[in-house]
Amino acid sequence: MWVDPADDSIDRFVVLHYRYDADRNERRKIVTWAFDNSRERDAEIFRIAHEIEAGKASGEADRAEYLSGSHWPVNYFRNARRSRIRFNALKRGVIIPDAVLREL
Repeated sequence: MWVDPADDSIDRFVVLHYRYDADRNERRKIVTWAFDNSRERDAEIFRIAHEIEAGKASGEADRAEYLSGSHWPVNYFRNARRSRIRFNALKRGVIIPDAVLREL
């Protein structure tokens, strides 16, 4: 079943599509779908990969385009934010107590 990739309260199995983003004028990985199990994610990757390969063969798709999958566990974004804060603080010689980090 499809789930919201931004919902940090659940496990997500996401499909990332590396392609050109016209809004940012660059190639980057774009989250395209998120599922509640890896089987559905893998099936979607397989389905879309065939479309991309057909597009590459006909010259309609960028040759650098590809799909990948990732597992984002509960609190994935929260933990990433904590790690960035801790890393940036340590670079500046500041030690943030764990009790404070747990509140972030």
